[in-house]
Amino acid sequence: MFAGNCVQILATVNWREKGMAAMQAKEIMTTQLVTASPEMPVAEIAQLMTENKISAIPVVTPDQRVLGIVSETDFLRRDETGRNERPGSWWLMLFNS
Repeated sequence: MFAGNCVQILATVNWREKGMAAMQAKEIMTTQLVTASPEMPVAEIAQLMTENKISAIPVVTPDQRVLGIVSETDFLRRDETGRNERPGSWWLMLFNS
């Protein structure tokens, strides 16, 4: 646990030193959007994510209205036991300290 906290603290300091805490979404966002339809099979979404080296895909209607997002975490938190827990995002802690 101690080592994990040290990594978190060092990463937080590094982000702040570089001024990244004030960075805006438009500076890091992807502009070549890959989307999925609500009816798209999950296996196909996973393939799109792998092929495009992205960690999330917006799910949109035919008129491009966003309904939600499928992320890598969504695949990880659903297992054969039916568990539907959402683990915390470790990288978000970088901005919350």
